[in-house]
Amino acid sequence: MQKIGLWLVGAVLLASPSFGNTDRISWIIEQIVLPPLPTIEEKAGFQAMTQGVNYSDAFSILGDVLYDSKIVDFGMKYSERFFPEWTEEGKSLRRESLGLRKSFAAQIGRGFLTNENHFGRLSAEVIQFDPSAFRLLRVGYNTAIFDTLDVPWILRLNFHCLFPLRQPTGSSRTRASETIREGVIYNSSVEIGQKVVITSQASFQLGGMIHWTYRTRNIPEDILHVGQHYEHMLFSLGPWAEYGNKTSQIRLAIPWRFWLDKEIFERPTTTTGTQSVLVRYPNVISFPDVSLVWALAL
Repeated sequence: MQKIGLWLVGAVLLASPSFGNTDRISWIIEQIVLPPLPTIEEKAGFQAMTQGVNYSDAFSILGDVLYDSKIVDFGMKYSERFFPEWTEEGKSLRRESLGLRKSFAAQIGRGFLTNENHFGRLSAEVIQFDPSAFRLLRVGYNTAIFDTLDVPWILRLNFHCLFPLRQPTGSSRTRASETIREGVIYNSSVEIGQKVVITSQASFQLGGMIHWTYRTRNIPEDILHVGQHYEHMLFSLGPWAEYGNKTSQIRLAIPWRFWLDKEIFERPTTTTGTQSVLVRYPNVISFPDVSLVWALAL
């Protein structure tokens, strides 16, 4: 069902233009929800994963340990981010993401594999970020269709919903004594590929992917503000390549990232007391990113 793997290195090198003060924490969510890669081998055992990600000046590392008993699997995650502030982008990232500097998570899941090489996995995970104490419940479904003699394509689909259990507090993500209210976060991805080289010991496959993350935030009313509403979408799309044999796997992806935002501000006027509404649509297109993952199976 799942390969007994030791994920040694996962590195993503990101280069992005200036984005000012616009919220950009969705890159953290993309890393946190990353599922184990499905395989066609039905084995029980441990899987450990380490991954490194950087976005602009910020760096994030993640460690994941998972035990699969073939009936149910259990996992623990830890991640931490660093903000050197080498550029204005780095300073902005530090301001908006410092409350999410660390995260701890525990998950439980159940996977299956059909005779037609169709893979599926349901999982639930509790994630806590520190020092903001922001807590999420992630419910996810991962599925894959592996290549057969009749179907040469590989298809992977991932769906995640993250429900806030506790809102962030005590960080730059607050306004005075009021907390920014995070809404439900949605994440999904589609990957399709084909094996172009197959031997008795190894295979090489190529494909394309698109990842999507959607978040909403609301700031409660205070003396100066009737309310503010934010919507953030992140699209990551591009090609990928994987090489694998019986003991290891290497994956390279080159995604382009598109950040689309909607900001709604409502303020009472000083003369009539009625509301005035301002809507903005900031967006950013990043330079091509590079994602590299190396897995070792025992």
